[in-house]
Amino acid sequence: MDSDGAGKILAVDDVPENVRLLEAVLVPRGYEVVAATSGEEALDVVASARPDLILLDVVMPGNTSCSPASSRCSGSSATTTRSRS
Repeated sequence: MDSDGAGKILAVDDVPENVRLLEAVLVPRGYEVVAATSGEEALDVVASARPDLILLDVVMPGNTSCSPASSRCSGSSATTTRSRS
C-alpha cells in the first residue's frame, strides 16, 4: 500500500469496458487502478508499478493469461481464485 493507505490494483483485461467498470467502482473507494491489456504487458506493469493486488482475466486471446501469474508466483504463497459463470 501507498503511505496514504490507498492500495494499488492492476486490472488485466483485453476488454476495455471491463477495466473502466473496475475503475468506476474502485477509484471512488480510494484505490489507484493501473491497467494492462495482455499478460505480457501485465508483467511489465508489475515490475514498474508494484501493485498490491492483481485482477487477472484468465480467458484472454494470445498466450495463456495464467502464464504471467505462474511465472511470477511459482514457489510463492499466491492464491488464484476463479469466479464461476
